[in-house]
Amino acid sequence: MKKESLNLGWKFYQENSDTFEIVNIPHTVKKVPLSYFDEKMYQFISYYEKEIEIVKEEKEYFLLFEGVLTISEVFINDVFVGLNEYGFVDYKVNVTDYLIDGLNKIKVKVNSQEIKDIPPFGNLVDFLTFGGIYRDVSLLTYQKCHIEKYNILYNGVSTKIKVYFNMVYQGSLKLTFKKEKEIKEYFYLLNANYFEIDIYDTFELWSVTNPNLYDVVIETNEIYQSTFGFRTLSFEADKGFLLNNKPLKLFGLNTSQSYPFIGFASTKNIEYEDVRILKEYGVNILRTHYPRSRHFLDACEKYGILVFEETPGWQYIGNEKFKNMTINYVRKMIERDINRACIMFWGVRINESEDDEVLYKETNRVAHELDKSRFTTGVRFRYKSQFLEDVYSFNDFIHDGHLFEMSKPEDIYDYVHQKPLLITEFCGHMFPTRKTDNELRIVQHALNHAYIHSYVRGQKDIHGALGWCAFDYNTHKEFGSGNSLDYHGVFDIFRNPKFAAYVYKSQKNIEDEAVLFPLTLWGFGERNIGGVTPLYVFHNGDKVYYQLDGGERIEIKDRDEHLNNLINPPVVLQHLNGIWGDKWRDVTFFLEYQGKIVKSKRLLCRGTISKLKVELSQEEIELNDAARVYVGVVDECETVLRHLNEPIIIECFKADLSCPKVVSLNGGEYAFYVRSISYENIIIRVKFDNFMVEKIVRIKS
Repeated sequence: MKKESLNLGWKFYQENSDTFEIVNIPHTVKKVPLSYFDEKMYQFISYYEKEIEIVKEEKEYFLLFEGVLTISEVFINDVFVGLNEYGFVDYKVNVTDYLIDGLNKIKVKVNSQEIKDIPPFGNLVDFLTFGGIYRDVSLLTYQKCHIEKYNILYNGVSTKIKVYFNMVYQGSLKLTFKKEKEIKEYFYLLNANYFEIDIYDTFELWSVTNPNLYDVVIETNEIYQSTFGFRTLSFEADKGFLLNNKPLKLFGLNTSQSYPFIGFASTKNIEYEDVRILKEYGVNILRTHYPRSRHFLDACEKYGILVFEETPGWQYIGNEKFKNMTINYVRKMIERDINRACIMFWGVRINESEDDEVLYKETNRVAHELDKSRFTTGVRFRYKSQFLEDVYSFNDFIHDGHLFEMSKPEDIYDYVHQKPLLITEFCGHMFPTRKTDNELRIVQHALNHAYIHSYVRGQKDIHGALGWCAFDYNTHKEFGSGNSLDYHGVFDIFRNPKFAAYVYKSQKNIEDEAVLFPLTLWGFGERNIGGVTPLYVFHNGDKVYYQLDGGERIEIKDRDEHLNNLINPPVVLQHLNGIWGDKWRDVTFFLEYQGKIVKSKRLLCRGTISKLKVELSQEEIELNDAARVYVGVVDECETVLRHLNEPIIIECFKADLSCPKVVSLNGGEYAFYVRSISYENIIIRVKFDNFMVEKIVRIKS
């Protein structure tokens, strides 16, 4: 099988327009402002056109669209060949009979409107869908007889391989698993259109701490390549969820695939960077709300994060067409991603929808028919909703900043001690918080997440909790803060952390990274009446000390009893003797582990602008891919100056810049993406005040 990227050089134009532009895929039909925009601005009909040269052989040709929103119609040489309404999963259309030897024109009509009878629409949804060919496009070339799909399932004892051909295949099949120097090969002779075999062999297991992956190669009359991770999933009432027979409490976040200005049009590196950031901050599971791109899932496989992937929608079930599409979405999602080690749950129920026994019995049946190795679940927000899945998932929003716990399991469902319970959303709209809010609010936001984590860790019958949500995001006016933005994330929309992100990070093993983060801006006038106490210090060591300039080093021993169930509870500095009316002084915090100081953090009582930091996620990228560029203004101790919201000027050469050239810092930080448009290196210059930093991104040839 040959896969050829068709991402480059599409002619793009709006309906009834006389002008066009040349664009690369992934693409959004309209770049949107950061805030205060009308979501209708990208909801229109547009066209993409591209010419490709084909030397036609006796083979099968398919176009693969990995994501187009909302409705797409495909034409080859002005002949209609296919319609797709499933914008979050792959659409593969056989174009063999429509291609000619020589030059061929591909045209795609894209309707980016929100259409009631197509998931996730119908009711209002708390996210935007932007529109366009926002994931990769490829031309697939197969032999006349070829593999249509293959499934690899591991049950802890054997590995079952299922291979489906489009017709009877006569010949040999070679299966290879490779991991570094380890190579396992298996040979078979076939005369069938379906092949199934069990392999009894040992493999290194994939886990969230050791995400071992094998390269898989299937050779018939052509070659198919992928990766696979061996792992088992199970549940025991007295132990909870088990990954490879080891108990694992699930803590993570809900995610969205949208990005500032560029919407859904994310490249491979952009998706990988999101997952890398979330792994760095200690989550072990992510919820997607709709099928995510293969790049996002590849990154979860690589970094070791479990995934709860679900069918798209929000509270609305709709008519028969909508219900049938939901059933088909479940099928398409599972067939696409069944070989993924990272996926733990199939979400077979429309998020927060009312009960529908007929529909959800069918979605569960389809899921279990296709895959008996994973759990089905469905997210609800009503207590004791009808339970048809393997796992009862519940969005719990009773906490409002004044509670230290969640709903009791016996109030949520009737299967306490018997069936697993997963809290799939908490916090979020109950306490929206900007990174630039006052200190009391950003501290309370962090504590809200910490209180829920501690409570869940102390509850044997709650087996995991996923916060709402990872990143701030654009949304409809009915949900946001009046400026097209929701501030529900533990990171801002640019993927820079709020204080709450360090609650997650502090629960990491110190062997992976030492974490020491005082929840304070260390300004005496930040809080009501003045002062900085009580001051929570999140960490993952044994002891924490503080030392005021000119003072002695003092251990912080106080704790918050509501946080004692955390793996690494924070310490709380309750009082600072001699500060009121005294000179405000700098302070240094120290982290001790196994009798040694392993990390320190110095905070200045009034830092000055010392440095403009510009950091690249990658210094070398491929053509048509992107790098994230982080910008921060820091003081002499490398502390971000969170009250800075002044403008920065960005100059970018030989690249597509995701944002405007003049933007404002957001709490002393910013981030943007540069995407390569040629094989010439990208030059980036960021200017702030009297500072200028230049960076170069090399392009792989």
